[in-house]
Amino acid sequence: MGLFGSKNKQDGVTEHDRAVLELKVQRDNLIKYKRKIQTVIDKETQAAKQLALDGKRDRALLVLKRRKNQQKQLDDADKILCNVQELVDDIEFAQVQAKVVEGLQQGNAALKALNEQTKLEDIEMLMDDTAEAVEYQKSVTEALSGKLSAEDESAIEEELLSFLAENEEEVEVGEVPGESTTGVGVSPVG
Repeated sequence: MGLFGSKNKQDGVTEHDRAVLELKVQRDNLIKYKRKIQTVIDKETQAAKQLALDGKRDRALLVLKRRKNQQKQLDDADKILCNVQELVDDIEFAQVQAKVVEGLQQGNAALKALNEQTKLEDIEMLMDDTAEAVEYQKSVTEALSGKLSAEDESAIEEELLSFLAENEEEVEVGEVPGESTTGVGVSPVG
């Protein structure tokens, strides 16, 4: 049985998780060990002071040597603790990196799948169809709003010019100025 009564990896605990847990347990043990050594150092410092005050210089020196040895062990424990913490941090960061890489791979695969669903030729054909539909819609809108296309405008201009040309021809042929060809609204002045 594993942690908390589980038997298999279905609970999501990986070897990395176990390694990190073991390192954290060792870190906690080192912290306890440091506290224990610090307590011993404090007691030995007090004992050395008392022995020095009592005039027992040789014993005070012996206690101070032991304290120095304990201090060295405390320094070594600090170094080991720093290494363990650094290793825990490195493993946790590597796990985060692995998850990021996995996410990037999944995102890349999803993007490739979506790109395979949409072929470039299909997009170009869709864009052409859309352009045609927009042009048709413009024509419908112009027809409904009464606007004329450029072709209609030029046809109207040509028709106007032909009317003007016909009118000039009629004036040249001999119409009397002041008379209306329609017979309405113009009276001779005189």
